[in-house]
Amino acid sequence: MQTTTLPPGRSRPGLVLVADADPTVWALAGDALRQDGHDVIVAATAEEAWQLFDARVPDIVLLDNATPVLDGHDACVRLRSTAVGARIPILILTGSDDAEAIGRAYDAGATDFQTKPLNGQVLRARVRYMLRAKRDADDLRQLADYDGLTGLPNRATFRRRLEHALARSQRNGTSVAVIFFDLDGFKEINDTLGHGFGDQILRLTGERLIQTLRASDRPLLERSDAAAPWAGRFGGDEFSVTLPDLATPEAASAIAERVRGIFAQPFHLEGQELFVTASLGLSVSPLDGVDADTLLKHADAAMYAAKAVGRNNLSTYRPSMGLRASERLSLAGELRRAVGRSEDLLVHFQPKVDIVTGDVVGAEALLRWQHPSRGLLGPLEFLELAEEIGLGPALGDWVFHAALSESAHWRGQDGRPIPVAVNLANSQFRSPSLLERVLQAIATAGLETSQVEVEITETVALRHQLSDTGLLAGFKEHGIRTAIDDFGTGQSALASLRRLRVDALKIDRSFVRDLVEDPRDRAIASCIVEMSHFLGMTVIAEGVETPGQLGVLRAMGCDQAQGFLFSRAVSAAAFARLLEDATIGQILSGSPSSRSSTTQAAPSRVVPGGIPHYDRHRRL
Repeated sequence: MQTTTLPPGRSRPGLVLVADADPTVWALAGDALRQDGHDVIVAATAEEAWQLFDARVPDIVLLDNATPVLDGHDACVRLRSTAVGARIPILILTGSDDAEAIGRAYDAGATDFQTKPLNGQVLRARVRYMLRAKRDADDLRQLADYDGLTGLPNRATFRRRLEHALARSQRNGTSVAVIFFDLDGFKEINDTLGHGFGDQILRLTGERLIQTLRASDRPLLERSDAAAPWAGRFGGDEFSVTLPDLATPEAASAIAERVRGIFAQPFHLEGQELFVTASLGLSVSPLDGVDADTLLKHADAAMYAAKAVGRNNLSTYRPSMGLRASERLSLAGELRRAVGRSEDLLVHFQPKVDIVTGDVVGAEALLRWQHPSRGLLGPLEFLELAEEIGLGPALGDWVFHAALSESAHWRGQDGRPIPVAVNLANSQFRSPSLLERVLQAIATAGLETSQVEVEITETVALRHQLSDTGLLAGFKEHGIRTAIDDFGTGQSALASLRRLRVDALKIDRSFVRDLVEDPRDRAIASCIVEMSHFLGMTVIAEGVETPGQLGVLRAMGCDQAQGFLFSRAVSAAAFARLLEDATIGQILSGSPSSRSSTTQAAPSRVVPGGIPHYDRHRRL
């Protein structure tokens, strides 16, 4: 569209559709309106007018009132029946100025009318006024219809435009695709770097999205006059894209991959380089739905399927995904009720064993959910969902109180109390009163702070910059031990341990699993043990399942171990009985030396209970 510098009070240039069967009207209207910088497109028939309206979406429409090939009254009614046409000024051009003709024009939905033959000056003034009024109204609607941060259509506006695209596709026999995506780990960005950083990421995502959609190839679309793709922001970190007039479903996948590609390059913010990924879901009409709500719901289900297989993935909707989404919604409701009652939640305990003496020297508390129909569930089944629906802090607090209460009367064979370790969830670090709540839980249980250990995953420790917040120092000041869990799975270097200043470090099971066979894993584990001891930390190996693994760990000087070789996670009552049993010490005394190259089978004596699959993975 050409631009023109306009005198004060004159409206900005716009796109004007003139629908009239008379070429003389085209010429007169075009000459007059182009003086104000307007672009003018013309149509001789109702069908041409409708196609141009669909493809170009003009700012104002001039309609001939009644000719054999174009009935302005009917066309006006048809335009007003659409979501977009309902907001566009329509000027009826009529050869009669009698009251009946004028009333008929207004009844059809006309904004105003002008009689023929046209007067160019009057037409210019009338169009200026109508466009100025429209844009004043648009400015007000901008607040209600568009996202203030990215400038993209909001959910309601996006949905209206999608409905329009679907109606057009049904007339033209084309397809419409919907892409739904959110940013992986966006809550963690907000929690770690602040909402200011998060807002910048969202704004830049919107900019990259618009640039990518503008560059989409026309050959991927069915028609030369096809409407361009557009994007919207649904709130938070959720975005959606509509791809209208598609030639094939494969074209949708190609553009969806381009959308995913906007995250290939890092975001540069305030001197920091931040990599962000997204999980995308795709649905295509008419196969996956013929209305806006169904397509959006199915694209959302496909997005969750993409997340289920890992970050930075794209999934196309399949009917089975809808069932999983429904099950997930049902599970969320059941989890809310379980947390509210607490009666279906349990804490199991896995022993930590001194590698030298064979004594049980501690316990790790692990959350379980006794689901009424699915049985005993471990954290992998519900913890991520709990974080997503805001139940993470409540679950974390409940586990702390329950674990400390259960362990209050435990004593080892030497009569000393058995410390209990509790994992802190990522969401708990959002609260500035975390230390106070931990101290309150210890006091309520009647324990000494020395009987409690807080476990924090390596990734969470670095994400929340715990070395700089003073939280770890606060735990140490009150005598609460701290441990880094799952060490080696994050993105830090061993040098980061110097700044974290924790009391213990747990070698992740992924390094323990192949200790006997893989010299590289042995070298990594040995390095972790040596450096941790140099920094004054206790070293605990996770996932110890065979005497061969235990022998290697003992030879390299590891302090403690936990795993199925000794016991699965068991109930509090079973753990109390385990403390009176000497079997664990017998297991340890029979372990082979580090020189053994053959992994032996684990002994048959394992304390019953727990669910092994979940003990090997994520904990709360």
